[in-house]
Amino acid sequence: MAICWGCFDCAFPTWKKGLGLDGPCGQLPTLLFYPYHFVTHTPPRFAYLFGFADMNPEDAGEAAAELQGKTVDGWGLLQIAAGTGLTAYVVWAGILMPGFRKVPLKLQVPYVPASIKQVENVMSLLKGRSGKMVDLGSGDGRIVLEAYKQGFRPAIGYELNPWLLRRSGYHAWKAGCYGKVSFLREDLWKVDLSDCKNVTVFLAPSVLLLLERKLLLELPEDARVITGRFPLPNWIPTATAGEGVNQAWAYDIKSIRGIQQDKSEGSPV
Repeated sequence: MAICWGCFDCAFPTWKKGLGLDGPCGQLPTLLFYPYHFVTHTPPRFAYLFGFADMNPEDAGEAAAELQGKTVDGWGLLQIAAGTGLTAYVVWAGILMPGFRKVPLKLQVPYVPASIKQVENVMSLLKGRSGKMVDLGSGDGRIVLEAYKQGFRPAIGYELNPWLLRRSGYHAWKAGCYGKVSFLREDLWKVDLSDCKNVTVFLAPSVLLLLERKLLLELPEDARVITGRFPLPNWIPTATAGEGVNQAWAYDIKSIRGIQQDKSEGSPV
């Protein structure tokens, strides 16, 4: 039971495992029982925060051995709790909150990156299609980049969080796609979707019902919508791919509108 504090690949593995995003450690997050893991795994860019910046592996091992034999008193627990709370607040205030300030509370969606398998399932449901592709709430841009690589033009991501937009730009540059894909800081609820034939969505269940109305109202007849992690609550999917947290659902707007029309015609006046 240990955690690499400050290592984004390993952080909160229990939470990430439930989302199919397990880090290399795969262990429960606690610093109290195995401090050696904490000391030796803290990356250099964060190590100075904990006083380990200049330690070599031998010194780190000795420090860990000392820590291993010590108990944590009430004051120590309080310090750990305060430090954890401060870290969580810094992450929220500096990275997550900037994208939420202009969005009503009920429409806010937390950022959770898509796993490799989730991206594969989404793209499999878009196989054989072409044209404009948009990702609503594009996060770090991985779905947009994969769509571009598979021939979708233009490929656009809409994201409010400026930190995630910068990260998307970095990923695009690293993939050799900088300037070829677009990441726009726009509220997905205000984006005009009338010319979008391929739409991907990785959003929380709390907003999907409202999103159904927008999609049905704005999308062209030949559009296809792909959702990941959660299905649209009132729509019948045309196809699905994967299972569990990696599952994706495909919805063809023409089919959904036909079903909606049949329901309205069959309802008593």
